[in-house]
Amino acid sequence: MTVLSIVVGADLGFVNAHHLTQIVLVITGLPIVATIMSRTRPRD
Repeated sequence: MTVLSIVVGADLGFVNAHHLTQIVLVITGLPIVATIMSRTRPRD
């Protein structure tokens, strides 16, 4: 992501902060969503 931001001339700090925030949210959010979905899914 950093290389892409250098190529397009974007602000490096913003791109890095956004990318790290996105990774953290996905890592913490997906297990929570998976737990909620597995509880609400009807059993066969």
